[in-house]
Amino acid sequence: MRFGLVIFTLTLGILLIGGTCQPFTDTLARTPAPGQTVSITLSKPATDATIVQGTPVSVEWAAANLTGEPGTATFRVESRLDPNLSPTSLPDTIEVGAQGSSGTLTWDTTSFVGPYAIIGRIQAGGQTREATAVGRITVDAPPILEFTAPPGDVTFDPNKTLSIEWQAHDESATGRLGLDPDTEHGSGNEIYIHDFTVGEPNSPSSTDGSSSEGTGLAKRRGTGKDNQGGGSEPELVADSFKWDGTDSNGNAVDPGTYNLFASVTDNVNDVLYVDGLGQITIPKPITDPNESQSDTPQITDPNSDTTFLTNDPNGLKVTYEVNQSSDALVDLKIDTDDDHANGNERTIMSQQFVAADTTPDPFSWNGNDASGAAVGPGIYRLYLSISTGTGTPTTTDGSGLVFRRSDPNQPLIALLEPSATTHIDPGQTLLLTWRDDDPNDPNGMAKIRIVIANSPNPDDPVTNTPILSNRAASDDGVRDTFAWQVPLSSGLAVGTVYYVIAHIENEDADLKSSSVAGGRIMLNDPNTP
Repeated sequence: MRFGLVIFTLTLGILLIGGTCQPFTDTLARTPAPGQTVSITLSKPATDATIVQGTPVSVEWAAANLTGEPGTATFRVESRLDPNLSPTSLPDTIEVGAQGSSGTLTWDTTSFVGPYAIIGRIQAGGQTREATAVGRITVDAPPILEFTAPPGDVTFDPNKTLSIEWQAHDESATGRLGLDPDTEHGSGNEIYIHDFTVGEPNSPSSTDGSSSEGTGLAKRRGTGKDNQGGGSEPELVADSFKWDGTDSNGNAVDPGTYNLFASVTDNVNDVLYVDGLGQITIPKPITDPNESQSDTPQITDPNSDTTFLTNDPNGLKVTYEVNQSSDALVDLKIDTDDDHANGNERTIMSQQFVAADTTPDPFSWNGNDASGAAVGPGIYRLYLSISTGTGTPTTTDGSGLVFRRSDPNQPLIALLEPSATTHIDPGQTLLLTWRDDDPNDPNGMAKIRIVIANSPNPDDPVTNTPILSNRAASDDGVRDTFAWQVPLSSGLAVGTVYYVIAHIENEDADLKSSSVAGGRIMLNDPNTP
């Protein structure tokens, strides 16, 4: 009976180590060397694959141990871009006894970028064997793009070209510059003005025939992730385009106010949309020097960025023109994110009647909204909502921003995105954009902190998840961006509505402000199709 058990055990070991079992990699001989008593194979991944960063990878393995001593199986991934391989151990260490062992482990690719090999190792009785999975996994990180110019709202001069500048990173992405009359990019009403390849400056595809001005590597910028794959932080490559007022087909773009944006795709990750640092206004051509351009509604004052202190007894004078051939009802509103339809707008002048073809009196804003509630510190855009009794009310944005402060040196922040409720999966990337301004220190000493919280009140002592800390503010109220990749184990509850809250403060702890994004986020259940 004992003899039969020995034969059975030896037969099982031979089958696991070699025998009739075809190895999955060439790291193990088909017939084991004399005296070999340990073996390991990796059956999955069995084919090469390119995946979105954060996608879990299943690794199936089997191991044999005929040494009669305890053994362990360990696993690692190795970068195939780094000459030093940059091995990273996976957290799974498994005991392999006399009966052998097999199973499946999961590799979390959230912190990895590039091509990787997956390797298993067994150690027992002083012997070591390794095997490499046949399938090589390439982890594709989301593209990165940041606009650098124009630095804010601009009016296009048809007698000149407008320099649009950005810096970006990706190994294989293409992008398009576009103009959008709204903030819902991808809805179909966008006007595209330039195509480019990420990481390839000096492209001769400018519509004015000139080459792009961007050259070389701009600066090193982290993505908020610890790249365990061994590669350095991505280099952002500077690029630029001289725009002459036409679209990609050479047609002149109609007069109006547009949001500059870029769309970037690498055919693996979701399309990345990035807003420019301001809006571009294309004026109506003047054919008669005596002709006025004020035949459309507009806010004429303030026509540039202005500061309005909360203790200013004089208020803020706002002049506007309706220029309608019929009677109109006018609302004057303020908004922090330019969306105008997500519920965080506030009306400061309600239902003002303006007769046809008349110029309304200026409005003196006392710092309260139309209901009498005080408007606190923040970065706001003035805009008109005009109804003539038929159709949807039309809106017209003011050309400048209002910096409402309680102190002349108070830093301000205003979240722009997300502006609508966003459903997101673990591992996906959420693009955050905002305006910030630090008048006390144009070198950006004010610091920004952004959290995810289950209460919209920035002062509530609620549980929150920090997603950005100690980010230097930009001066002049320009836009800034951050791509947050939702961790696979973020601690956020599936199906719960969360608020995105930004804080900014400088070295004087009393000088600070906060902003709550107009859009909410909800984490999808990864187990629900």
